[in-house]
Amino acid sequence: MQEAHQQTLDDLVTEEEKLSSLSTAKLKLEQQVDEVGSGVSR
Repeated sequence: MQEAHQQTLDDLVTEEEKLSSLSTAKLKLEQQVDEVGSGVSR
């Protein structure tokens, strides 16, 4: 039981790291879109 619990916690940490990475990538892409949009409207 303890081993399964630890595996679940490890999986949760892994998923949180993935989410953080994807969120960072999303912000960078949104900034790039904003920059491109600003450049087009000038």
